[in-house]
Amino acid sequence: MQAWLLIEHGIEISLSAIQCNLEWIGLSHKKLSTLAKERNENKRFDWIEWVSENFTASQIVCTDESYKDARTHSRTYGRAMRGVEPFELVAFVRGLHLSILPALTTEGVIAAEVVEGSVDGEIFLNFIVNQVVSIPYSLLFSSSPPLCSASSDEPVPWAE
Repeated sequence: MQAWLLIEHGIEISLSAIQCNLEWIGLSHKKLSTLAKERNENKRFDWIEWVSENFTASQIVCTDESYKDARTHSRTYGRAMRGVEPFELVAFVRGLHLSILPALTTEGVIAAEVVEGSVDGEIFLNFIVNQVVSIPYSLLFSSSPPLCSASSDEPVPWAE
């Protein structure tokens, strides 16, 4: 910004003056959140609408993977006196890496599994099949009808 102001407008300004002006107009320095650029808000809205029309909250099961190792709780920002770099002593050795797979409903946790290491597709599928829906694995890939489908023969709105 400093170089741009000098080149484009002939304004010579210090970085601290730029920072002061940015703070004065209400901008602050924050950690960025990342969003997928492939995200399609219209398809996302269509999917949410379709789910709300075809399911009740008690029919929805949510899963998520989390992990814990010795580095999980290290900070990304800190404070220190001007001219002194902030630091925190943290373990760089990960130690034991544990992953947890919970299945949550409006009634609470209905299933959970803790594994050492990362969760891959096979571990996740076994968790869903053996603990969440309790369907024999062989039935998933047979010619039987799907476990749930839309209420009409129309294609689901997000699958184009």
